[in-house]
Amino acid sequence: MTGAEGAQLAGEGTAAVSGAPCLPGAGADGPGARRRTDVAERLCRAGPAGPSPMPSAGADGLPADRHTSVGERFGRAGPAGASPMPSAGADAPPADRHTSVGERPCQAGDVIVGVRDVTYTVDRATILDRITIDVRAGEVLALVGPNGAGKSTLLGVLAGDLRPTSGDVTWVDARPLRQVPLAELARARAVVLQDAALAFAFRVEQIVRMGREPWRGTSGETDDDAAIDRAMVATDIRHLASRRYPTLSGGEKGRVAMARAFAQTPQLFLLDEPTAALDVNHQEHVLSQVKALAAAGAAVGVVLHDLTAAAAYADRVAVMDSGRLARVGPPAEVLTGDLLSRVYRHRIEVLSHPRTAALLVLPDRTVAPPPAVGGLGVTVVAAAAPPSAGLRGAEVPDGPDGAGAGGLDGVGSGRRDGAGTAGPDREQAAFAAVGRVSAETAGRRAS
Repeated sequence: MTGAEGAQLAGEGTAAVSGAPCLPGAGADGPGARRRTDVAERLCRAGPAGPSPMPSAGADGLPADRHTSVGERFGRAGPAGASPMPSAGADAPPADRHTSVGERPCQAGDVIVGVRDVTYTVDRATILDRITIDVRAGEVLALVGPNGAGKSTLLGVLAGDLRPTSGDVTWVDARPLRQVPLAELARARAVVLQDAALAFAFRVEQIVRMGREPWRGTSGETDDDAAIDRAMVATDIRHLASRRYPTLSGGEKGRVAMARAFAQTPQLFLLDEPTAALDVNHQEHVLSQVKALAAAGAAVGVVLHDLTAAAAYADRVAVMDSGRLARVGPPAEVLTGDLLSRVYRHRIEVLSHPRTAALLVLPDRTVAPPPAVGGLGVTVVAAAAPPSAGLRGAEVPDGPDGAGAGGLDGVGSGRRDGAGTAGPDREQAAFAAVGRVSAETAGRRAS
């Protein structure tokens, strides 16, 4: 949900539901008139119970400090772990399918949002060049490529936040995306941006609750507390519930943004580098949750820079280069050393893990680095000593050998070979160390 959608939702209230044919049983005489079938749960369920896209909130709720897999709490049988979703009965869709946005059934592999021959230009620069790609139910699509390749822009087009210069963007029922009401779109797709900036010091639970805003005034509002709790457990942030957002670390902020998206319970997740600020543990945890959502029938498009993670968690990988799609397909077919080396302009090796045979994508660090840009060379020193004269009369403390400040070989370091000196030479050496100051400037200050 974006800011513009939130503003429109405030005025639409319950009326928004009547314009969204994606909600089965919403009619006045329908058995489901007093309840909402969760959007993501209605996608492509396999088996009679139909997994929920989020962990169920049962009496056996798991400890807050445990990394709860979204998938492990799907569709449990019995009262303790009962799915919060309606069971398949006389008023529910057949067990082998779910209705989606629109009136037709949705199955794994169905296109939720797609672009056809899309071009996007800004100030005469072509950011996307004739892109054709789909995000499908039941799979994770990873967008990879170097900086500036157009990944985030493509995600914005898929979300409906950016209107392409040319080409078509279509929703699941073949409607042009621009014609989908914002209220419907806000319930059906969640977007997590690279920078989750907030202007006010909201508490974490308040931010996660914002994900439920699209359901305000609908029968789905009754599921708010359970959805929020499930999302906070799934992202391991329940212990942060009362913390104010500015006090969080970068990784914690990223997990809060993911929790808000999970609480929204959409059918489409569009995630822009969701693991960028996370430690290894939480990277794996978040991507496992994303994979479980797709397994439950949601569609996921995610921008990743970790190519090994893309190989492990994506069903399809789209490699982008200079605004174009270099290749799209299963990770094993797309992530090749030759292609990646060409796209990233650096030699890359793709290996098989010796134990699991999983793909490992690694840069070749034996390659000589590119030459430094002229004039930008830097001399790194441990601790530069200030000059002893000409700068407020400051004196440089002596090192342990009485020959100047210790710790810098050759720059007042107390070396016994004569390289560490005192007086004007010592001052000159200090100038050279801190800023590679020219001999002419150093001479003027010394005098």
